Amino acid sequence: MKKFLVILLGCYIGLILFMPKEQLFFTLQRYLAKKQIFINAASTQTPLSLHLRKGTLFYNGMDLASIQHASIYPYLFFNRLQIHDGELKVGNYIIKTLAADYSLLHPWQVMLHGMSASGPLDGTIDLKTHELKLYIQNPPHIMLQYLRRNKKGYYFYAKF
Repeated sequence: MKKFLVILLGCYIGLILFMPKEQLFFTLQRYLAKKQIFINAASTQTPLSLHLRKGTLFYNGMDLASIQHASIYPYLFFNRLQIHDGELKVGNYIIKTLAADYSLLHPWQVMLHGMSASGPLDGTIDLKTHELKLYIQNPPHIMLQYLRRNKKGYYFYAKF
C-alpha cells in the first residue's frame, strides 16, 4: 500500500511539473473566443506555473482589464489565478490585485480575494447558478447605488 501511494504521489508531481501549461492556456483562449471573451497576453511557462505579462481582456469588443503581471497555478486539485498588477473594471470600480481560487472540494465555487483603491474585497463565483457576489469594504459613495447590502456588508451582485 505504501509503495502504491508513493507511485501515485510521484505520478501526480510529475504530471504537474511536465504539464503543457502554455498549450492549456491556448486551449482556454480558443474556448473563451467562442463566448466573445478574448485574452491577449505574452506567456512564459515554469515547472509550477504559467506567467502572463502585459495582457488585455476583451469582452464583446470592450476593454475590461489590463494586466501587467498574472500567474496561473494549475495543480489539478487546487488551481489559482493571481493578478499581481492590473486594472480590472467592474462598472466604475477598479480592482488592482485579484486571486481566484478553485478547489475540487467545492467544485461549483470560485473564491475571490483582491484589493482595490478603496480597500480589500472578497467574493465568490457560483458556477452552478452563474452568480457573482463581490463584497466590497469601504466602497466609495458613488458606488453605493449599484451595491446591495446584507449582514456582511456591501456587495456587488451579477448574473452571467
